[in-house]
Amino acid sequence: MGIKIVRLHISVGFTHLLLLLVIVPNLWSCEEEIDVNLKSAVPNFVIEGYITNCENPLLARISKSQDYFDQSYDVPVGNANVKCSYLSAEEALFNKTAGNYVTSEPKGISGNSYQLNVTIKEVTYTAEAMLHPPVAIETVYFCPDLFRSDSLNIYLEFHDPDKADNYYRV
Repeated sequence: MGIKIVRLHISVGFTHLLLLLVIVPNLWSCEEEIDVNLKSAVPNFVIEGYITNCENPLLARISKSQDYFDQSYDVPVGNANVKCSYLSAEEALFNKTAGNYVTSEPKGISGNSYQLNVTIKEVTYTAEAMLHPPVAIETVYFCPDLFRSDSLNIYLEFHDPDKADNYYRV
């Protein structure tokens, strides 16, 4: 009886080995190297603005875009004139670190509209955003992961106001 188990195991192993010997070379034989000639593009300015109602200052990150295959590092822009307007006030943001501009103190107030003006080499870029009121989380619960016993899934329940296009970050 022990011999039959060993023979069955060997024959199954041999069948898998035979399949691998047939399939694997076919996968390698289908490989073809393709050289894509992408045109170089003139770098553009990338301006990202962050505003929150938490105890954080307003932040603007300014960098330059790169070619597709040149993914080395961000190219920060440190010589921009950055201003934020809200209500009837205007505040200049200072260059805290390379390409990162911040306000002097936290200013994010829900319900206000904010305008960001960035001037680089005599060209002004403008964006406006509304800081919507926060949506209250009604329920938080945890459930074990179906596939990993050492993990929990976190679920949040809240009512999304249907009159605004909202996006949430948790």
